[in-house]
Amino acid sequence: MDIQLRAALRDAKLYTDGRSYCLVGLPSDALARVGEVITAELPPFWSVICDKDEISLLLPSDVWATQAENLTLGRCLPRVMSGYRLITLDVVLAPCLVGFLAHVTRPLADAGIPIVAFSARARDHLFVPKEQFAAAWSILEELLTAARNFSF
Repeated sequence: MDIQLRAALRDAKLYTDGRSYCLVGLPSDALARVGEVITAELPPFWSVICDKDEISLLLPSDVWATQAENLTLGRCLPRVMSGYRLITLDVVLAPCLVGFLAHVTRPLADAGIPIVAFSARARDHLFVPKEQFAAAWSILEELLTAARNFSF
């Protein structure tokens, strides 16, 4: 294992905010209206990803529940997947680091825990089904503890 990867794993901490999140799929032409949902009171974590086929909006479920009625989409209904919990791998990652997310998510995959991964500039965020949150958290804690106990 690369020394940079070991250092990132050793230094990583887990963070969660205790909130429930949902992933919302919107038509690609709805970008201008996303601001109708994300109001002046921004939640601590939210994301908008636009690709050629759709807009993916990830935000706390309570924000979606209170703000979705403000979204004017005409006849097109958003596709909403609810019941996710946030796990942030709280470590600043170098852009040249290879394999961090693969190494962290392999034990989750081996345990049959699905993830939705979001990478920011310096941190990775995993969203797991709330029913599997405790198991995912435990697996990741064990992985990071093992990395801290490994001497270089």
